[in-house]
Amino acid sequence: MRFYGGHQPVNPPLPNYKKHTPKEIKGYLKKEPKHNGKYKVLFYSYSPWKQFGFYYVGFLRKKPLPKNSFQKMESIHHSVFYEKNGVEKIDSFILKEYMIPLKNKDFLFYCFKKILYNFKDDSDILQRDTHAELMTLKTLSNFEPYNKTTKYFSDSLNIAANLPGYSTPLNALLKLKNENRDKSDIDLLNQYLFFEYAAFDKVDTIKQLFYEQHTFKGNRIKNHSTDTIIVNNQLAIPYILKKADSQKIMMINESHYDWRHRYFVTLLLDSLFKKGYKYFCMEALNNPNNINERKFPISDDGFYIKEPFMANLARKALKIGYKLIAYEDTTTNLEENLFNSSIDKREYYQALNLYNQYKKDTGAKWLVYAGYSHINKLRFGPTEPSTMAKYFSEFSHVNPYSINQTTYCDIFNTKVPIDSSDNDENYYYLRKDQINDSILLKQSDLYIINNMHTIPYEISDTAKGVQKYHIYYNNGKTEDRKYFIEVFLKEEYFQNHHAIPIYIKIDSQNVFDKSIWLPKNNYYLIITDNKDKIIYESNL
Repeated sequence: MRFYGGHQPVNPPLPNYKKHTPKEIKGYLKKEPKHNGKYKVLFYSYSPWKQFGFYYVGFLRKKPLPKNSFQKMESIHHSVFYEKNGVEKIDSFILKEYMIPLKNKDFLFYCFKKILYNFKDDSDILQRDTHAELMTLKTLSNFEPYNKTTKYFSDSLNIAANLPGYSTPLNALLKLKNENRDKSDIDLLNQYLFFEYAAFDKVDTIKQLFYEQHTFKGNRIKNHSTDTIIVNNQLAIPYILKKADSQKIMMINESHYDWRHRYFVTLLLDSLFKKGYKYFCMEALNNPNNINERKFPISDDGFYIKEPFMANLARKALKIGYKLIAYEDTTTNLEENLFNSSIDKREYYQALNLYNQYKKDTGAKWLVYAGYSHINKLRFGPTEPSTMAKYFSEFSHVNPYSINQTTYCDIFNTKVPIDSSDNDENYYYLRKDQINDSILLKQSDLYIINNMHTIPYEISDTAKGVQKYHIYYNNGKTEDRKYFIEVFLKEEYFQNHHAIPIYIKIDSQNVFDKSIWLPKNNYYLIITDNKDKIIYESNL
């Protein structure tokens, strides 16, 4: 039996259950008639890094239970499970029960969630998360060994990172998805799809592939409805730049599905450099030596670097004068027995790699760019995994300034309504009294609302140094056929054909006729078909 969602077992289960499980849960299970302490813990998972305080506990019961209070379900892998109706309050936790039939036995699955908001909201979160998790279940005849699944994910990563162009790896990922449908592959596919479908008019196609969404409504602003948010001109960029004066290290996060987060950081780079920030640390980078010498990104520099907004972020940092630093965990699985989980190991080695670079120049200021909860400054409990930011603080004795872009952001919602006289502004920060969660207040120093919903290069721009470029292409076909519009810096492209385009667009109309606004430079237009074959090229 295996799940292909986010909650993977922590091994060995029984010692970890004893070590990490809150006493309220242990006390309940000890008295629970269906369990009553008679059966061994065969499955254990806890996920404090999701900011939700989940604890999953599984037992094998020799005699099947009556299923009259359970509803029969079937996962996407055609494995049967039973979901108990409703939830139950257990002290400061909420319980959702499931049962998985295994031949003549039943596997009892208890899903607990800490009440962090209120009973209703936390119940909704628990039921949504556990249902999504059980929908990835594989059991018995359609169970696939872990090493086979790992190979699928490894194949996906190699395809996405190493195959040239955009259409070829995308088609290969779609093929893997259709053959396997593991969540790890689908997550990677979702991220890759955003490379091509960065325009929000295409987002419904991608939306269908997600197992779960983290919506803006899930993180409500204190004392305000989600219909109108009073921010009183709380503009994010000037506020961050003011805070930057007194900081040694600033950390800012992103959702790997959201180009807007990368563009926002691009807007900060020039001013932060003038304030003494010399190093830009990117989780996305592989070997930083190559890109620092070359001075522009190519596809070999990392999976996320292939996305044009991430590439533009690295490209601008290099042009300004930053030194790029890589800090991702590159250790093997042999070290995992030293940690509670692979997550904990990754956080530790990311922080250690970052600290080993930082101690070479502690007099400079550093900007660190990471995904999601890596920048959290507080672990969720004394026995639970730490985070990259927390480990780094322990190594360096420096308290980083943590800027969170993901918690109050939903890529699928329309713009957050803002009551502000600055109607043209897209980036706001929340005051501490507007955040409806005491834990969030300790996790990050600043939370951002990002209201950018239009590709910036497609907006008319009269700023100094920006020029209008017109792209026209007629494919001469009567039927629609997908093709990729890719705009490169000409000097980069002819120096290395693996350079990353500044702008990319996918289309299938007979005629593509569009203007874009870019910094004045020499650009080269490449148009490729759905097999990455060049079908048109010219100066732009």
